Amino acid sequence: MPEWDEFGAEYDFPTFSEQPKIYVIASTPRSGSHYLGHLLQATGLLGSPLEYFHPEKKERLLAETQTATLAEAFKKLYSHRTSPNGWFGVKAHPWQFVPMMENAEVREALPVKWFVCIERRDRVAQAISHEIARQTKSWISFNKTDCVPHFSARDIKRAIAMMESQVIQWREYFQSNEIIPITVYYEDLVADPLGEINRILESFGIDRLSRAPAVSIAKQGTQLNDEWRLRYLAEETSLTHKGAVVARRIFADVKALVHNEASRAAFLRPAIQKR
Repeated sequence: MPEWDEFGAEYDFPTFSEQPKIYVIASTPRSGSHYLGHLLQATGLLGSPLEYFHPEKKERLLAETQTATLAEAFKKLYSHRTSPNGWFGVKAHPWQFVPMMENAEVREALPVKWFVCIERRDRVAQAISHEIARQTKSWISFNKTDCVPHFSARDIKRAIAMMESQVIQWREYFQSNEIIPITVYYEDLVADPLGEINRILESFGIDRLSRAPAVSIAKQGTQLNDEWRLRYLAEETSLTHKGAVVARRIFADVKALVHNEASRAAFLRPAIQKR
């Protein structure tokens, strides 16, 4: 199977020469944003919202568009990545989006006015998905791998903290710029893709679809994800229990100390007298 190429011709639309309406899929890693982006692209109504803001893709973007600056590149890009009804989309994490918008020329070339924020309610599952993808380098179902990932509760906990941080970054950006995004949850999207897609279309003033578009992208989670989730939760529960036991023991020792006359005389009263 050929390597996946988001700059490939299969994501192109007929040439569009006007200023498009621009939206961003505001995402965090492993939130289902690739799945959402492919669903929206497959409608033929919302452009091809892929990860054009990723720093590692800058040189490829400039080369594909045969331009010298990012602002020029995006103007060239949306000429063939905008759907015929005038919509162009980008998928981005906050650490990709915010620096890009700090570039005045890019901001002028891409006046973003609409946001679709995708989140995942189950942060543990999201973090586990991230850790497996990080180790295998398989960030999308088109990327095949034979790498066997290794479980680490510490790395999963670190990934959970990272997800929370990026969610907060998006929320702070929306609040400071008085933006009310369309919020989509991964779990709802998987359960009812047509319903969630139609909700986005309606918000953009586009007619609803009668059936969900077909996409070739597939869910990457396997039984391994479920096994890691159970193992992580079991270890966290065990640590929480041990912590509670230690806390109870400390509390009991302090309580005994306070109620013991000799202990009060030896430790508490001298401390009070020194004040």
